[in-house]
Parts: sequence; C-alpha cells; structure tokens
Amino acid sequence: MNKTIGIIGCGWLGTALAKKLLSANHQVMATTASDHSSANLIAKGINCYQLSLPSNLLVREMAKHPVFTMSQLVICLPPRLKQGQNNYPEKIKQLVSAAEIAGVQQIILISSTAVYNGLSGSVDEQTLLDFTADKVQIIHEAEQHVINFSRHANVIRLAGLIGPDRHPGRFLSAKKLFPNPAGVVNMIHQQDAVGVIEAVLNIQHQPIPNKAIFNGVSDTHVTRKEFYQIAAQVLNLPKPQFISVKNSDKQGVSKEILGDKAKELLKVSFVYNDLISWLEL
Repeated sequence: MNKTIGIIGCGWLGTALAKKLLSANHQVMATTASDHSSANLIAKGINCYQLSLPSNLLVREMAKHPVFTMSQLVICLPPRLKQGQNNYPEKIKQLVSAAEIAGVQQIILISSTAVYNGLSGSVDEQTLLDFTADKVQIIHEAEQHVINFSRHANVIRLAGLIGPDRHPGRFLSAKKLFPNPAGVVNMIHQQDAVGVIEAVLNIQHQPIPNKAIFNGVSDTHVTRKEFYQIAAQVLNLPKPQFISVKNSDKQGVSKEILGDKAKELLKVSFVYNDLISWLEL
C-alpha cells in the first residue's frame, strides 16, 4: 500500500529521500523555510510548501498546514548549533504539537550522533549521554519531544553525512593542522541514510518498535588521518596534515559509534558500508 509522507526541512538529505519515495509511487509532500527553495523542489517534481520555524502561529493554526495531512512525518531540520541557534527543541515541540492535533500517525526525527559528544570508546543507543555540553542537552531535549508523541515515534541519529556534492576530501583544508589523527571517523553515505529512513517508515512492512532510537552509521571506523588523507588524495588535493597525538590537547580521545541495532532490527543492508572503497571508486 502506498504511503503519504511529509518531509519537513527538505534539504540535501530530504531531497534524496523524496526522490526515492516518489520513485516507489508514495505520496510525498515537503516543506522548506523559503519560497525560493520550495520553487526549486517543485521544479524537480516534489510537491512542496513553505513552512518557517519556529512559527508565530497558534499550534491549532499551524496544524492546518498541508504537510500535516500526511500520515507520516520525517523531520529533517538541522539543529544549526554551529550558527549559534538554540531554538531547535522549540521547533520540534511545535511540530509534534501540531502533529498531535492533525492526527499524524508517525513522526521520525532525523537527529545527529553529535548527541554523543564528550564520550569515548564504543557507544550505542543505550550509552548514557554526557550532558555537560549544551549541544547534547539541546539535541536530547528535541529528541524527547518526539519520543513523547502519543502515537508512533522514532529517532534516527545519523553520523556524518557524505555522498553526492559532499565528498569528505573537501572537508579539511591542507592549510592548517588538525588534531586527533588517531580518532576514528563515524560517517554514513546519503544512500544508506535514505535506506535507514525508509526502513523506519516501514516501507517493507518490517515491524518497527515504537519509541525506538537508531544509529545510522557505516562500519568504516578507520582513523581520521587515514580517512581524510585518502579522501583528499583521490581528488588530487593536498593531504590535510594532523598534529601528532603527543602534541594534541585531545590526546587521541575517540569514540566508535555502533549501528548494529538498525541493521539487526530494521534488516537494512548498506550499499556503502566500506567507505574507503566508496572513496576509491
């Protein structure tokens, strides 16, 4: 049976998701913050409406927005913490409240593995968080608004996103020194991120636990130095240079984010689980 799916914040990842869902004949409606972005998506064949957040509308008025007529919502809003914004939880709360009134059946929040900031070693969805950093508190609060939704709710914590137009070889400049060369990378290709979202949307009719949190991350956990130097080399760019561990304030502190839960419960199979091989394609 075809599904009706709203994508709130249809940017780089949301657009890839929308195209994949439309190719499977699902009904998709997207939102962006600007009319210009909406027009660009409409030109690509994606039904889109403008929605600015946080909204000054009363929740009951906001719930009349067309996107809340969809039975499932995927929230792809970036927290924008690096831009100094701290209203991410407010935005998510407004969306959840509007979805409650409108009768939306499922909300999926695309969150970030940045919620594991401050941790080291192997971490998974059950690992206790370190709330000493403001960004951890902000992301966690937003996640909890979704988890508290009265109907079906899930959170997907995506690792660093790479893929078309986001090649990691361009992430680090060769003009400066970077710390923590021995720290491992935690990343996921756009196509595999879309696959995880599709699975939580239950496209294949695989039972999805309510209120479950999933990490979306590949099994490639090589060192930062190895990964970024290979990434730059395949683009014929100067290799980024790293400060040796003995001179680094971080002293090689690293965390490896595990994605076993998603692969086991959702039965997803990654196309680009080996990101080194993808780099060298």
